[in-house]
Amino acid sequence: MTNLKVATITEQSNHASGYKIRARSLNAGKLINVDDHNSFVNYNLSYNGDNIPLAPANVPIYSTTNKGTFTKDVKITYNQPTNFSAGVYQDTVQFTIEAN
Repeated sequence: MTNLKVATITEQSNHASGYKIRARSLNAGKLINVDDHNSFVNYNLSYNGDNIPLAPANVPIYSTTNKGTFTKDVKITYNQPTNFSAGVYQDTVQFTIEAN
């Protein structure tokens, strides 16, 4: 699956120096089976068209010196495995906004 839109993020900042966005992935870019943690699917995310690093720590992914309200699309890309366990696969990705 390539570039499947999974979210639209609305960012709003009134700080004169703009803002930055950070992201983190609880499972470091892996969709992990909730019942069988040895079964997982690696994936990539793009934010506003740019691939972002998926790490357990907050990583800067975007910065601007503008203030205002903006929307950005988040899309997922992954290769569907041919042999994996049935079940629910999940990861948690957290986005944070902070003033420059």
